[in-house]
Amino acid sequence: MLTLNRFTTSQHPLLLLSGDRLAARGEQSAGRLRCLAMGAVLAGSLAALAAGMADVQAQSVPPAVRPTTASTAELPAELKAVDERSAYGMVAAGSPEAARAGALMLEQGGNAVDAAVAAAFAIGVTNPLDAGLGGQSYVLIHLRDGREVAVDGSSPLPLRVIAEEIKPLKETGFLYGYKLAATPATPAALAYTLKRYGTKSLAQVLAPAIELADYGHVVMPHVQRVINGYAGAIRENEFLAWTLLKDGLEPFPPGHVYCQPVLAETLRRLARYGVDDFYHGRIADEIAADMAANGGWVSKVDLARVRVSERMPVRGRYRGLEVVAFPYPGGGDIVVEALQILDTFPPELLRDNSADRMHLLLEAVRIAFREATSRAEVPFLDAEFLDPTRAERRAALIRFDRALREDELPVAHNQYFNDRGTSHVSVVDRFGNAVALTQSLGYGGFVATPSLGFQHNSLLETCEFCDKSSPNFPVPFRTLRSTMTPTMLLCNGSPFLVLGGPGSSRIPSTILAVVTNVVDRGMPLEEAVATPRVLANRPNPPNPKGCRPAPTDPPPEARVYLEIAGPITLEQAEVLKARGFAEQYRQSFPLRTSGLRAFGGINAVMVDPNTGVVVGVGDPRRQGAAAAAKP
Repeated sequence: MLTLNRFTTSQHPLLLLSGDRLAARGEQSAGRLRCLAMGAVLAGSLAALAAGMADVQAQSVPPAVRPTTASTAELPAELKAVDERSAYGMVAAGSPEAARAGALMLEQGGNAVDAAVAAAFAIGVTNPLDAGLGGQSYVLIHLRDGREVAVDGSSPLPLRVIAEEIKPLKETGFLYGYKLAATPATPAALAYTLKRYGTKSLAQVLAPAIELADYGHVVMPHVQRVINGYAGAIRENEFLAWTLLKDGLEPFPPGHVYCQPVLAETLRRLARYGVDDFYHGRIADEIAADMAANGGWVSKVDLARVRVSERMPVRGRYRGLEVVAFPYPGGGDIVVEALQILDTFPPELLRDNSADRMHLLLEAVRIAFREATSRAEVPFLDAEFLDPTRAERRAALIRFDRALREDELPVAHNQYFNDRGTSHVSVVDRFGNAVALTQSLGYGGFVATPSLGFQHNSLLETCEFCDKSSPNFPVPFRTLRSTMTPTMLLCNGSPFLVLGGPGSSRIPSTILAVVTNVVDRGMPLEEAVATPRVLANRPNPPNPKGCRPAPTDPPPEARVYLEIAGPITLEQAEVLKARGFAEQYRQSFPLRTSGLRAFGGINAVMVDPNTGVVVGVGDPRRQGAAAAAKP
């Protein structure tokens, strides 16, 4: 067991080399010097890790002085996070079993790609409502030789999609079923990533998932709450009803062991014949037949046309660190834009537990969202983010006496962001490779092909069914904009922080929250992930152009989400409300509802710059977990 002191605000590695903190905007050179110094530490540490260093405790570590933030001991029990530490690699994922599946690959000599793919397949078993073979996946990879690549496994819309047939579903609020399914791309994305950048065979990385499906697992409480809340929709699909409900009728009691023999057989078939069977063989035949029999549009033509592409990540800088994030159609441009807006402000403003800090976090994301959606299907270019005046011009819009009005923000298209059923894996291995992998089912269509055992996605719920000019209008083979944002922070080219998570349009805000907690506030990783959050939400238009109101329409979404605990108080929430952030969703403690899912689920891995030890944390909001690779 490694026992290590943690760095503090006053001794944070980004702040050690200068006698003064960064006190004003524009001091980029100071930040870069700090990054270079920390990079030297990281380079030496990773070299030692690759050589199999075991005795890390002999290294000098700063004294353990707590940062000037609320202690984790003061946080509600529901927000308590636990870190794992290892000199041999780390996996953080959406369930303990998935994290362990990834760590097993590292222990067997695999790299970060092997571990991430194994964990991704496993989470599709342990959390079949948020992830699985029926969805889409984004994979961001940093290789030890310094290269970064984004593997785009977006699910394309089917060839025969007809907007007019989905419009009535939108107007009645019945947004699940076979008609909402886009063509599944996760198997193709995971297999491509493994073959191109991994070292293990597909059969090897599938083995833990097959074992979990065969012998069973206990679902996490947040998944059980979704099953309880959507039991009515689940009952409408006979296969899912008999898989997820007792006697096909009511939710199982807590602690029930879910076995999935049909899914296990599908995974075995993939291990034996490869993903070609999914897109061209027997599995493709069974998907297409089931879709045709139930009004879905995914056909063998759609499955055969699925292509995985490599993209250049979007890049920026924050406090001297390099930010690398998943590009369009993901949300990396939103995260990079927001971080660079924050970078123009003094870091002290983001250290304080103040309403001004929360105001700044909210406005940076609001501006970045409008910038990102101001053009249809056109990504930001790195050159734009490298323009030193760009972030300053955006930051100049922010005022602290009131929230910006909608007409003061950049003009943008109305786009939908409903990546609600989502899960994330972060990995750093002992060789210096890192992976951030996010996958989604939408909210899941609550339908499954009985002979295959996995749930189909509901990604078409993010379409605009009424306005043909919208970039989200369903067009054959179109891929939809998403806020899924696998993200990394690098220092001198080496991984420092790897993270991502679920949360729909709140994903960029959750990433900002953790990044600023680590970089500006000097928090240890478990505290950075656990600390209560204030998040900017981007509500979808309740009744899009051309669609009539539905009696089942949900109430308007809040624009600000706050966890009222620890450093975030009711008084601060009222200050924000008075400034114009009036539409608030407040989560109080102890929990009376299952609202913690709304605040995301950041699973993160960090290389401790003081020691080279890899630290992993799973977000307690969705019972995420980290698993350390053992010698």
